[in-house]
Amino acid sequence: MSVSALDYQDKQAAYFANARREIAPLLARLPQRPIRVLELGCGNGATLAWLRSQTPVEHASGVELFADAAQQAAQQAERILQGNLEQMLEQGALPFQAGEFDLILCMDVLEHLVDPWRVTRACAGWLRPGGLLIASIPNVRNWRALLPLLFAARWEYSEAGILDRTHLRFFTGASARALLTQAGLQIDDAQRLPFAVSPKARWANRLSLGLLRDFLTLQFLLTARKPGP
Repeated sequence: MSVSALDYQDKQAAYFANARREIAPLLARLPQRPIRVLELGCGNGATLAWLRSQTPVEHASGVELFADAAQQAAQQAERILQGNLEQMLEQGALPFQAGEFDLILCMDVLEHLVDPWRVTRACAGWLRPGGLLIASIPNVRNWRALLPLLFAARWEYSEAGILDRTHLRFFTGASARALLTQAGLQIDDAQRLPFAVSPKARWANRLSLGLLRDFLTLQFLLTARKPGP
């Protein structure tokens, strides 16, 4: 089981060009000095370019499966590697050194991997002590995935969203946290995004005393820190 560039050929260009500005409040957790950053699944480099406008970046690296997107990302970073991340990890073809990065971004990428547990352990090695990994991970416990399964026996893949056809792994909030902690990282922050986006959803959550929170969450935005000074 693997994913190749061909599996993404029907994706819209915007799939690779979305700057992940939702991490802006988390940037205050970074050291107040020029940082070294790695983004896995960096698309066309939009997030790296935006990040450079928000905080001093000494060096940016990225890994991207799709060749056209990687070529564009190369204009935003000092080092872009194009290819299958897991195959390069298996072959020892990734040039990243232990403790090289202050920040690693895994924005909606871990669910696309065959073995995200191995990849997060590798990320932990590439982080300096005290460094951060920020990951956004879709929530399979959302009602949009659960209700069709429970009441209509439907589990239908789509071009985007929780049941994106290129997703190989599925996570709840608890298993997403476990994915990062098994790598030796400590959860620093956990947010639900977006949460209760409609008035009806907000009222449903209030009336349930918060018991419906996970069912109304599309994805988790997790920040994990490598132990150390």
